[in-house]
Amino acid sequence: MKKFSLLMVFAFALFGCANKVPEAISIAITDCSGNILENVSSRELTLCKAVPPAYPESALRAKIQGKCVNTFDVGTDGRIVNAVVSCIPAGYFEKAALANKKHFRYLPAVVNGKAVVSKSVSTTDTFSF
Repeated sequence: MKKFSLLMVFAFALFGCANKVPEAISIAITDCSGNILENVSSRELTLCKAVPPAYPESALRAKIQGKCVNTFDVGTDGRIVNAVVSCIPAGYFEKAALANKKHFRYLPAVVNGKAVVSKSVSTTDTFSF
């Protein structure tokens, strides 16, 4: 009986937690310098920091140039997530194109005073000498 009671308490605690709606996480609306802005009701996604990708050694030695189309989402913290890359020619530039995206920072879009995720953002990297 004691085990049954403990099991019921545990199950109730788990069930009760699972049904709670998470509270909204409030993120301060800032500019590219990190200054907190007041009364921002809407804003487009804005690029603050971009870093050009490193030219892959193998492509440089082979004197190969190319272009990559990057598609990704930008989270409410301004960081890139879910990045996918498609390059021509394939096999040379994908790793470099994805690696440099960790250095990008955006000001997230704002809708009704709240930062929102921007889906399917697209950029192009050109590798040439």
